[in-house]
Amino acid sequence: MNEQRMYCHEPDCSGKYGVDVPWTRGTMIEPPEPHFDTCPHCRADLYEEALDEDLVQDAIEEAFHEHLRSSVALDMEPIMIAIKREIEQQNHEAFLRERRAREATTTTALPF
Repeated sequence: MNEQRMYCHEPDCSGKYGVDVPWTRGTMIEPPEPHFDTCPHCRADLYEEALDEDLVQDAIEEAFHEHLRSSVALDMEPIMIAIKREIEQQNHEAFLRERRAREATTTTALPF
């Protein structure tokens, strides 16, 4: 049985530094597969490559270059966590709006 290092893409999870995932031995019928494909720390999906925080940092620095001092080195972890939380909040608000719209439709529908 072999192990493969896989990575969580959640910015506030220790799995972003890598998780050793054991793989089953393949047979002539079944290919080898991981024993698990979610992060043991946070249950998010695991990926073969780590999240490229440099790519995210470059995009943020380019978008906000007018607000950054050239001598400031950004600490990406709190920025990534804030972005993740904001995305989760907006997803939750969209879900609630959609649910309210569905409920309004079903309560005002005529019973034919």
